[in-house]
Amino acid sequence: MSNVKCPVPQTMTAPMSNPSPPNDVDSNSASIETLPLLRNVVSMDVAGCQICLPLVIVYEIVSYLGWKHCARLITKEWLFLHLQRKVKLRRWRSKVRMYSYIKVFGQSACSQSWHRFCLLTLQVQCRARNKHYRLTWKAAADNYFRKRCRGCGCKSKANVFGEVICQVCRFDPRLPQCLMVSVAKAISLGVPKRVLHTIPWHGSAMGHRLRFWKEITLQLNVEL
Repeated sequence: MSNVKCPVPQTMTAPMSNPSPPNDVDSNSASIETLPLLRNVVSMDVAGCQICLPLVIVYEIVSYLGWKHCARLITKEWLFLHLQRKVKLRRWRSKVRMYSYIKVFGQSACSQSWHRFCLLTLQVQCRARNKHYRLTWKAAADNYFRKRCRGCGCKSKANVFGEVICQVCRFDPRLPQCLMVSVAKAISLGVPKRVLHTIPWHGSAMGHRLRFWKEITLQLNVEL
């Protein structure tokens, strides 16, 4: 029998229109190895072989996702590319995330100015004075978040160790950064009193003494 060499078929990728990958990435040769955090999303195992999609297909798939799934700090180039999308943010967590991005990376990198962020997202119509007594939109955004609850975003004057946390969010188990428990609740969950004595409490002398659940779990992990 004669040895016959069969040609190996080559895979071709169809060109995609929007959104386009960054200029420094070759869409034909780049694989998902450049984005290790998206490996579980776009890679799959077929008959024991791992298939890696081109990066242009990854951007096309992500274009159908919501803003909260796209605007994640995977890399700076990835974040800045998706922050260029003009989306009106309505949820409190999305507003806090955009506020943090603008403060850390700047207005030009996030494609969002303080003026536009205050008017369209926060619905703030006037500027505020900063510590130098100058009227700026950044000070207006700072005042907006300073007077809002950390968990839900409602207006509140509650002060819990320097943070604004309303009474509803203190007992919401879906908010681990705001969840607080009383002494009776902590003891019923198996927390010893010697651990509670080392954690500062919030409340009145005759009322409930609330402590952050995250601090209790941290102290328990340290003792273990």
